[in-house]
Amino acid sequence: MTKRMHSVISVLVAFAMVLFMGLSTLGISAGAVTQSEIDALAKKKKDLQSQQAQLQQTINNLRGQQADAYAQKEQLDKEVEVIYQKIQVTQQEIQLYQTKIEEETAELQKQEILREEQEQKLKVRMRAMEENGRYGYLEVLMTAESLSDLLSKLDDVEQIMTNDKDLENGYKAAVEQCSKIKAELEDEEKALKNFESELESQQNEMQKQIETASATIASLQGDIDEYLTEYDETAANLQEVTDDISSLEAQRAAAARAAAAAKAAASSGSAHVSQSYAAAPSGAAGMFIWPTTVRTITSPYGYRYHPISGTYKFHSGVDIGASYGSPVYAAAAGTATVSYDAGGFGNYVTINHGNGYSTLYGHMSSVAISSGSYVSQGQVIGYVGSTGASTGPHLHFNVYHNGSLTNPMSYF
Repeated sequence: MTKRMHSVISVLVAFAMVLFMGLSTLGISAGAVTQSEIDALAKKKKDLQSQQAQLQQTINNLRGQQADAYAQKEQLDKEVEVIYQKIQVTQQEIQLYQTKIEEETAELQKQEILREEQEQKLKVRMRAMEENGRYGYLEVLMTAESLSDLLSKLDDVEQIMTNDKDLENGYKAAVEQCSKIKAELEDEEKALKNFESELESQQNEMQKQIETASATIASLQGDIDEYLTEYDETAANLQEVTDDISSLEAQRAAAARAAAAAKAAASSGSAHVSQSYAAAPSGAAGMFIWPTTVRTITSPYGYRYHPISGTYKFHSGVDIGASYGSPVYAAAAGTATVSYDAGGFGNYVTINHGNGYSTLYGHMSSVAISSGSYVSQGQVIGYVGSTGASTGPHLHFNVYHNGSLTNPMSYF
C-alpha cells in the first residue's frame, strides 16, 4: 500500500469519526431515537385518525340532516309559490266578482224602481176599484144597448181584469227577483271572503314552516362549523404527528448509516466509505398541468379566514378564479370518481393517478365524465361553477399524496 493510499484512508476514517461524533452531539445517534418513541407516536397517530374519522362521520350526518332541511325548505318554497299564485288568481276573480256585483247592484236598483212603479200602479188601481165598487164590471155590462155593444163591453172588462192581474204578477215578480239577486250577491261575497281567508291561512302556515326549516339549517350549520373546526385541529395535530414520525425515522436511519459507515471505515481500513443515504422523494414538480385556462389564485393553500363562516381555518387546496362555465381539465391521467356534496365541494371529481397521488376538482357547475371512467391528462372533466359551499364561481383544487393533503403549487 503506497504512502498516498495510507493518507487517503486516514483522511476518510477521520471524516467518518468526526461525522459520527457530530451526529451524536446533535442527539441523532442510533440510540438517540428509540422504537418505543416511534411506536408511541404511531399509536397517537392511529388515535387521531380514529378521532378524525368519527368527526367526519358526525359532520357527514349533520350535512345529511342539513340536506334534508334544504330539501324540505325547497319544497315549502315551491308550495308557497303555488299558494301565492292562487292568491293572485283569487284576487283577480274577486275583482271580476266585484265588477259583477256592481252590475247586479245596478240591476237590483232597477228592479227596486220597477217594484215601486208596479206598487204605485197597483195602489192606483185598488183605489179606483174601491171608489167604483168591486162589482162595477156588472154595472158596465148592464148599460149595454145592443148585443154588439155588450160584446164590446165584455172585451173591455176582460182587458181590464187582465191588466189588473198583470200588475199584481209584475209586482210579485219584481219582489222575488230583487230578493234572489240580493241573496246570490251575499253568497258570492261570502264564498270569496272565505276562500281568500283560507289561502292567507295556508300562506301563513307555510311561512312559519319555512322559518322553522331556515332556523334548523342555520343551527345545523353552526354545529357543522364547530365540528369542522375540531376536525381541522385534529387534522393539524395528525399532520404534526406524521411529520414527527417521519423526522424520527429519518434521524434514526441517518444515525444508523453514519454509525455503520464509521465502523466500516475504522475496522477494515478500506479506502471505500459507504455513502448509502435515504432516497429523496422523487421530484414531483411538473407532474401536473394547470386544470383551467386561467391561473389567477383567489385563495392559496393553508390557513385563511373562511369566506362563509368568517373563522380562521385551514384551506385544503387552492381556489382558481375561473369564470362560470369555463372548462376544467384533468391535471394528470387516472381513474375518476364523480361525487356531490351539498354542504361542501358541490359537484366534484376526484382522480386517482397512482403512486399514492390523487387530485380533487370542486364546485363545478356540471360534470362531463362518469364515475369509474379513465381520463387522460388535459381531458375536459367538467365546468367551473359555484355548487356546494361557495360564494362565487371558481375551481377548488386539492392534491393528495398517500391520503394526506399537500400544497398543489408544488406539482406544477
